[in-house]
Amino acid sequence: MAQAMSEKEIQKEFSTIKGALLWKCPFIGSLISAARLRILELPGAIAAVDKGRTIYINPEAWGRLSRGEKLGVIAHEVLHLAFRHAYRAEKA
Repeated sequence: MAQAMSEKEIQKEFSTIKGALLWKCPFIGSLISAARLRILELPGAIAAVDKGRTIYINPEAWGRLSRGEKLGVIAHEVLHLAFRHAYRAEKA
C-alpha cells in the first residue's frame, strides 16, 4: 500500500499536471488555472470540488494513483467546476 503523499509533493505534482493539461488539452488546462488546491482527508474519495473553484485532494488515495490516473482525476474535477456541478447539486 502506498503512503500518503506530503502536501509539498502533491502541490508539485499538481503543478506538473496543470502544465501537461495546458499542453494536451488546452481547454481543460485553461480552466485549471483559476482553480485552487487544498489537501484534505476525504473518506471514500480521491478528489472533490466546491463552489469556490477549489479542488480537494485526498493525500492517501492520491499516492496510490499512476501519473496518468492523476491527470484524469484532475481533468475530471476541473470539468465539474466548468459545468458548475456544485451549484446544480445544491438546487436539486
